[in-house]
Amino acid sequence: MKCRRSYRDDEKFKEYRNAYKRRYRAKRDFNHERFRKWTEKEIQVVMDRQKTDTEIAREIKRSIQAVQIKRHRILKQREKA
Repeated sequence: MKCRRSYRDDEKFKEYRNAYKRRYRAKRDFNHERFRKWTEKEIQVVMDRQKTDTEIAREIKRSIQAVQIKRHRILKQREKA
């Protein structure tokens, strides 16, 4: 993003900044649901090995990394029990 000093007009800078923020937020697909609790249905889908992690992530609207971490934690928890 351009520096505020590079703009002569403060309003032009604010327009540019707001447009930049909108584009940035649009790229971040599921972050608005970042701290959503995992439901039992989602956990069952994560543990299902019939689909790829990418397919599962799209289905439950979470990131691929979140799916992988959740599966790892569940398996680790089962090993301890």
